[in-house]
Amino acid sequence: MKYSPETHAKLIENLETGKGIIVFDGECVLCNASIRYLLKLDKEKRLFYTTFNSTFIEQAGIGLTIGAEPQSLIFIDHKGIYTESSAVLEVAGLTRAFSLLRPIAILIPEAFRNYIYRVIASHRFRWFGRTKQCFVPLPADANRFLK
Repeated sequence: MKYSPETHAKLIENLETGKGIIVFDGECVLCNASIRYLLKLDKEKRLFYTTFNSTFIEQAGIGLTIGAEPQSLIFIDHKGIYTESSAVLEVAGLTRAFSLLRPIAILIPEAFRNYIYRVIASHRFRWFGRTKQCFVPLPADANRFLK
C-alpha cells in the first residue's frame, strides 16, 4: 500500500524527529498484547499509538473502508510510512530490546518476510482471538495514544 507525500506530511506534522506512530487493529488480541509489551519496552517514550478507526487516522485520509479489516500494522516516522514486516522492523529498531535484531532480519528478503507476516495476519483472530473491549492504557501512558 502506497501513501502520498501529502498524507505522510499530515501524519507527522506534530511528531518529533526520532519518534514514530504505530497504527494497529484495536480488535486484535495479538496486536493489543504487542502494544502492551511495547509500552513496557519503550522507556524513552518514542512510540505513539492509534487504531485504524481513530479520528487521527480518518482525518489523515487512510482510514479503512466500512467493514474492512486491517491486514497490516502501519508504522509512521519522519522517514516514511511502513507496512507489514517493514513496519515491524522499523519499530524493532526504535526499541533497545530488539534494535540488534533489525540489521539481521533486514537481510531476509522482504517478499519472504511479508509472506510470513501475511500468514500470521490472516490467522490472527483464529489463533489469538478478537476483542470488542477498547485497550485502556495506564494514566501515565494515555498521552501516547492519539485519538
